[in-house]
Amino acid sequence: MKDIGAARMLRIRATQPEGRYRCGRRWTPEGVLVEQSELEEAQWAAIAADPLLKIEPVDAGEASEAVETEAAAALASAFAQLAPEEFDAAGKPKLDALRALLPGVKISAALRDQAWAAAQAK
Repeated sequence: MKDIGAARMLRIRATQPEGRYRCGRRWTPEGVLVEQSELEEAQWAAIAADPLLKIEPVDAGEASEAVETEAAAALASAFAQLAPEEFDAAGKPKLDALRALLPGVKISAALRDQAWAAAQAK
């Protein structure tokens, strides 16, 4: 297998304009960001061995932005699941309630506020 390095987040990019299916997923020419832990070793081996797919490292800034974007999307859907008592006096969703709904997502007050403002603007 090709060395995929120590990066946590990687981009898998298809070299064909129509994309490529491998390991039960579609890979686009623009690239799909993937956490290294999302795929099993055998899947990484199959992707690395495929000449029509390229594995590229993602710099820390881009990876952080991608994770934040994904977290904001998860928060947007979580807001609709909250009960009235799970909002604070200012009308914002309580962090503890959001963290209970999304245990794998790192939620800061700033991220909650940003996602909440975006949700309210719609």
